[in-house]
Amino acid sequence: MQGRAALQRLGTELTVTATRHHMSANTMARELLSDRSMWLDQDNGLFYVEEAPTAQAGATPAGDSAPSIGTSTSTGDPFALHSRAGSALTI
Repeated sequence: MQGRAALQRLGTELTVTATRHHMSANTMARELLSDRSMWLDQDNGLFYVEEAPTAQAGATPAGDSAPSIGTSTSTGDPFALHSRAGSALTI
């Protein structure tokens, strides 16, 4: 629940809930009304939900490329650990 509905549900519990989240009742009320990412759970705990950025059609984030089919950096054994030759720290 968010916004005005969350504030109404808190009612007289606003001060207690705000204190539990290290803020004043006025700050919490203002944030609930203005911050669309702030939500109140069933136990009056605060959590935030951020919208994922939308990618433009055909856009690929920098440095994000799909691996080529048939290539692998794995030796096939996921439990085989190796240290770099000459490394000061080894596994």
